[in-house]
Amino acid sequence: MHKRLMWNLFALILIIATFSLPALAAFDSAKHNSAKGPLEVLRIKPNGVNVQVGRQVVFTINRPVVPLGRMERDSSEIPVSIEPELKCEWRWLDTSNLACQLTQENALNPSTEYSIIMKPGIRAEDGDTIEDELHHTFTTLRPNVSYTSFWNWAAPGSPVIFVRFNQAVTEQSIAEHVFFLYKGKIRVPSKVEQNDNTKHYSHGTAWIISPEEELPGNTPVQIVMGPGVLSQFGPVPSKGRVIESFHTFPEFRLKSVRCYDNASHEIVSSTAQKNLTRRCNPLGSAILQFSAPPDVDTIKKHLSVIPDLAGGRTDYDPWERARNRSRISTKNTSKSNYSLRLPEKLKAYEKYQISASKERIKDLFGRNLSEDINIEFLTDHRKPKYSFEGRYFVLEKGIDSEVPIVVTNLDAINLSYRSENHSGAGRGSVKLDIPEIKDVSFAMPIGLRKLIDDKSGTVSASFVTSPSVSNERWFYGIVSPYNLHVKVGHFNTIVWAVDYATGEPVPNAKVQIYVDIPKNPGAFSALLAEGVTDENGLAVLPGLEKLDPKLTLFHGNWWDNDKPKVFVRCIKGDDMAVLPLVNEFNIHAQGANRTYISSSQKKGFHHIKAWGTTAQGVY
Repeated sequence: MHKRLMWNLFALILIIATFSLPALAAFDSAKHNSAKGPLEVLRIKPNGVNVQVGRQVVFTINRPVVPLGRMERDSSEIPVSIEPELKCEWRWLDTSNLACQLTQENALNPSTEYSIIMKPGIRAEDGDTIEDELHHTFTTLRPNVSYTSFWNWAAPGSPVIFVRFNQAVTEQSIAEHVFFLYKGKIRVPSKVEQNDNTKHYSHGTAWIISPEEELPGNTPVQIVMGPGVLSQFGPVPSKGRVIESFHTFPEFRLKSVRCYDNASHEIVSSTAQKNLTRRCNPLGSAILQFSAPPDVDTIKKHLSVIPDLAGGRTDYDPWERARNRSRISTKNTSKSNYSLRLPEKLKAYEKYQISASKERIKDLFGRNLSEDINIEFLTDHRKPKYSFEGRYFVLEKGIDSEVPIVVTNLDAINLSYRSENHSGAGRGSVKLDIPEIKDVSFAMPIGLRKLIDDKSGTVSASFVTSPSVSNERWFYGIVSPYNLHVKVGHFNTIVWAVDYATGEPVPNAKVQIYVDIPKNPGAFSALLAEGVTDENGLAVLPGLEKLDPKLTLFHGNWWDNDKPKVFVRCIKGDDMAVLPLVNEFNIHAQGANRTYISSSQKKGFHHIKAWGTTAQGVY
């Protein structure tokens, strides 16, 4: 009864709303249409200066003028004149907005001042009209530079610059009104060429300019566009402004050698600023900084670097891959440096000397150095570090193999671990002393087999180094004579055990599926299922519908080894094999030519799709 009353009330409200809204709308419309008095033009668009070109001029009047119906008008019906003349297609957009519509071919021109005169003559249905003549002007987009880039340098004081305008402009007006200015008063006219790449730029918008005479070296210069650059579409000229600033090239010299110390702080050495107290990271190389782009070919032949970058080898040229740039397409400033990296890593804890005669080394303009090169700098010992690839490792039992760690300038590795083999679980710590070999990176065994007494089993370990170079590092190791292959399905799980050495199946082995935490084995151990392999080494156990129907374990965070994961363990006699079901061991199914085969897992019943129809549609 209560529900029926609520529905009746809702229906009543809906009916009232339905019949009330049109009445309100009719009242508003009537009030609007009953407005009296002279017509007034509220606004004309476009208006102002430097407006975007378009295809419409709109006059907005203060009240309705025409009824809805025939909205097109002949030009003879509209008392409006526009100069320069526009081919208007007149139309009332609604009862109070009159528009001059333009086709694409007859759109407004840029760089043009348009004058509009609207005379009395537009009348409302009640006879009211615009009383006074109305004048309006607007100016479309003036010529302006929208982009510049340094295309090349013909000489140290002769840049070749690409200039793009916002519209097509005339070549003569660029030559007359775009110039190079230095010392605030000396003008150098521009030599102008049109860029022929019309594939990317509209015709007349892209130009190449350069000074008619070379500018003095080591001088700040401005490129000025004076008022007067003309569009190809209209007479309104550009306004004046600076469109680019740069510096001509100074004399050619090696300014400094830059490197970074082992703490990543910059070290700068030069002839005037010797720096023989701080040392460069030898693996960070060194960078020569010139005042202009150097000719790499002359560097290869005549720059002396001691100790030798080739390490005394005669069959190897460290500069072999160094090449000159095809053109100098950079903006030069008073702070610009042109860098050339020494092509090899440096020797550790050495004193380096870089030297060359000024007559031997040239820049890309063909100029010689202004002074001889003679700079010294020092290198430091290599930073202590190690390289240890991976988190999970598998070694075959009875084989002379180990997990390597590559070390540089370390004293020791302090390792703590938890191990498990057929005898049970154990834990401990061990210190691995590292031979004292300075500034050489070399590989050494992490000692995984010793952590489980050279038997088959597993170990979860973490280590830190001395000196410390990173946070604690963790890994999980497996030593086993068996290889395990596991396929987890919805209804069952297949485990296949094979002997590494013979390739034969492993029969009568106990197989367990269990949950554990890789970084803390034994802390959360729960058995999910177990079985025994047959004569083919196969064991069939329950699938996801029994092991993990909600996929909380199988679809957890693959990379978080502090959380519970699913493991498969195979035990036979004193030997065991363990396979963590984590991303590192995942095999992605592929068809021919690496065709992707979907192997996504779903929660229970999430693979079911149901479809039905109702009066409202299909679901």
